[in-house]
Amino acid sequence: MLRQLLPFIFTLSLVSVCNSDKSNANKGPIQIKEVSSHKLQLQLGVLPKKISHRFDTFFRNRQLSCHLTGSFLIAKGDLIYQNSFGKRVGRHSEEITTEDVFQIASVSKFITALCIARLCQDSVINLNDSIQQYIPDFKFNHITIRQLLTHNSGLPEYTYLTDSGWLNDTLPKTNKDAVKLLSNTQLDAYYTAGTRFDYCNSNLII
Repeated sequence: MLRQLLPFIFTLSLVSVCNSDKSNANKGPIQIKEVSSHKLQLQLGVLPKKISHRFDTFFRNRQLSCHLTGSFLIAKGDLIYQNSFGKRVGRHSEEITTEDVFQIASVSKFITALCIARLCQDSVINLNDSIQQYIPDFKFNHITIRQLLTHNSGLPEYTYLTDSGWLNDTLPKTNKDAVKLLSNTQLDAYYTAGTRFDYCNSNLII
């Protein structure tokens, strides 16, 4: 059941700070202690300096050769590495720090997929459930949760509808607004659900 979600779960695990050892499950939340503007140390411990230096070198080289910027987190068991590289855009070339806030954008899709997998494991939902079981008035029929997660639902791309659908609307938008936008569109599905693959933001919004 979870085989199709493994790429999402694997990617999410690369940025996870959770300890997979079940013996630590009841120890409560991990407390984060600030060390400096560029380093964070968790109670679980940090990577040895020799290994941290290798990560620093890897990211620094790519910053110089490919203009890589961002904040990076790597976890292996109880050991944590975190650092940031590059400069902010449009802010007097200030250095990025690990305390800066970023838009996580499509990274939230991995989190959504992992939550769906957990709900399926707990038998709360089923991958073969249709959208209408949860959004009865949704315009597009015969689409399952599995097809949303695997990007073969045939749904139109909601972002292509926002210029006209949200014209002159400056209010913050939520997933419900995107669902309403899709439900009100005059567009048909791009193709019959389950017949082809097409990466589409609408799938994970739904």
